Amino acid sequence: METQKRSKPVSNRQLCDLRHDTILIKLAAGQSIASVARELDVSASHIRDWLRSDEGLSRIGDAIDDAKEILERRLPDMVNKALDVLEATLNAPFMSAAKMTAAVTIVKTVAKLSEQQKCSKCDDSRIVN
Repeated sequence: METQKRSKPVSNRQLCDLRHDTILIKLAAGQSIASVARELDVSASHIRDWLRSDEGLSRIGDAIDDAKEILERRLPDMVNKALDVLEATLNAPFMSAAKMTAAVTIVKTVAKLSEQQKCSKCDDSRIVN
């Protein structure tokens, strides 16, 4: 008779951590607290209370730090790609208004990303829009 391996039971703490990770992911993706609450079958006030708790604030801070690290790693490649597109646009034989608008958007985006990277290194309390 073949024996099956049993996986370890999941602790209540692990379930809570998983649920809290799910909450953060869904909120970061743009879902409202009310929507996440309905989806996870918890009260919106429970989510708000957790977000305001020391643990919630710590987890949010960790998520922001992770996002900053990802941005810092990806920024050089993103800037290079944007500059390649800008160069191709400016070298195109016919410069339409749409191409010029695209070029301006790329330059503004590169400047904004560079500014955000500078700010994240020198002042974590400032958020650039």
